[in-house]
Amino acid sequence: MKEKSLPKLPSGQVVKWRVQDTTSVYANIIGFGMSGFDIYLLFGEIGESTSSEVTAIPKVKVFLTPEQASNTMKLLGIGVENYVARYGALRTSGAIDMENIKDQMKAQKAPAKK
Repeated sequence: MKEKSLPKLPSGQVVKWRVQDTTSVYANIIGFGMSGFDIYLLFGEIGESTSSEVTAIPKVKVFLTPEQASNTMKLLGIGVENYVARYGALRTSGAIDMENIKDQMKAQKAPAKK
């Protein structure tokens, strides 16, 4: 049986995860935000909903450096690509409204550059 290779950091150090210490959180809705120092992802579950509104129940907020946020995007891309190859296309009902997100980001005032 082939031994599973472990991921390495750019420094060459092998990463070993202590998975027995991991808390699992289920999420079927996600949000995000950012500051000048970090980007955060807010994971939650859909609670009560009507035809015009959904109540999200926050479960965990994860703060990432911009560099780790970029790594997260790459890793999620690989994961989704492999998921689709194995199980088929994703449901479109879970898609986000990208135009709405872009409009919200534009509406936030950018800090003045020095």
